[in-house]
Amino acid sequence: MLRTVAIDMGGSGSRAFEGLYDGGRLCVRELARMKNEAVQLGGAYVWDLPRLVQDAKDYLAYACAAGSAASFGIDTWGASMGMLDANGELLALPRHYRDQSYRGIAEEAFAKIGKTAFFERMGCSLEDNIALFQCYANRLYAPERFAAVRHVLMCADLIRYFLTGEMQAEETITGTGGFIDPFSRTCNEAVMQTLGIPPTLLPPIVSSGTNAGRLSADVCRELGVPPLRAMAVAGHDTASATLALPMGRRDAFLILGTWGLLGITGDQMFTDERVYAHNCVNELNPQGEIRFLRNIPGFWIYNQCAHEMRKSHEALIREAEAAKPFGALIDMENPCFFTGGNMRGRIAAYLTDTGQPIPETDGSLIRCILESMALKYRCAIEDMRADTDRDIQWLNITGGGVRNPLLLRMIAEATGCRIRVCAPDGSAVGNILMQLMGMGEIRNIEEARELAVRSFPAREIETENSAGWEEACLRYRRICIMRGRA
Repeated sequence: MLRTVAIDMGGSGSRAFEGLYDGGRLCVRELARMKNEAVQLGGAYVWDLPRLVQDAKDYLAYACAAGSAASFGIDTWGASMGMLDANGELLALPRHYRDQSYRGIAEEAFAKIGKTAFFERMGCSLEDNIALFQCYANRLYAPERFAAVRHVLMCADLIRYFLTGEMQAEETITGTGGFIDPFSRTCNEAVMQTLGIPPTLLPPIVSSGTNAGRLSADVCRELGVPPLRAMAVAGHDTASATLALPMGRRDAFLILGTWGLLGITGDQMFTDERVYAHNCVNELNPQGEIRFLRNIPGFWIYNQCAHEMRKSHEALIREAEAAKPFGALIDMENPCFFTGGNMRGRIAAYLTDTGQPIPETDGSLIRCILESMALKYRCAIEDMRADTDRDIQWLNITGGGVRNPLLLRMIAEATGCRIRVCAPDGSAVGNILMQLMGMGEIRNIEEARELAVRSFPAREIETENSAGWEEACLRYRRICIMRGRA
């Protein structure tokens, strides 16, 4: 029985899993979990990297105490990077993707590289928070610090570096950061040089599944563990999650967590004007695959409201289920909901601005959020069908959101898709699958997906009840246009 360890770090929490592979099936079991809480520090909203590194150490100590393992891998969110000096020491804490300190930096970059030309060449996100633009912001606004930078690492690679002392830039997460030419899968030197960012700041780019050294002697002494092998898995958690899902030409994925990442996989990039207008991106998946997706808010607004209401998830879902349908709707992507704090007040202001009634109960407000999520995913699927000429019929869902049966039913009713509810821990499963691939236990991502489907049978949701959703969708699109976000 081959045992591996997956450390899966998301925007609000992290978890460790063990994977047990017997040559035919994979068993995945959660070992531990911890919160991931960013902090406001010196005017910036940053990740608590020392805490995250310590969490990773604690996970490995716990995993090693439970039995011997062949390897470990780390996946994280995709937007953040850290800068190191010539001694390999961190120069600043990585900024959270909701940090507003460098707001507008993307437009400053586009003044030099051209927005349309950049998207046609890269196909990646055009937001301020991608690592490439954060580097550019440091060059412009923190020149003394930037002058000391010798290495740039995305967060999954950065945390692994502090455990092993080895620097590699894994391609899927480094591509999400905007540093890799998606056609050659090599350093995007032309764009970096135009922005005054030395391409030498990137360490060697490696494919997913590459051996990434072992736990350093210092870490082994500190934890009292053996020098466990590290694998550079698909470091972006979205890339890892798609490895655990069936992905034919009629399939789309939806990874439901803090974000709702909806897309398809294949060998083609989409960079025309319609895609650009629909706020879609192309990202790198392992073994030459392209992940075409739209990054839509998931449970961010729901979680903010649940925290303010101080009620259990179960209680809120019961109240939402009992509430009257389609009372009010919100555009999940509207900028007014991007940052935290007083979310109920923000929703009330938005509904007033759009001429809609303000929900009178907690259940009505939660139903408003869930119905808006389902409608946003429907609109995104309709746009994706048109943009890619794909006949999307199946929606494969993973992530913590699969534990919300009301939302799953709403998505099925709103989209008309057949829903496969897959393993909730898709990122961890994909992390382990990539470790197995790196060790030669499975040959490619097709075999990885076959193993995942065999090991974690999906539950299907079908519904004929679409009453009210057609009219709600038309109304929802009008509301989004009213507030400037279709």
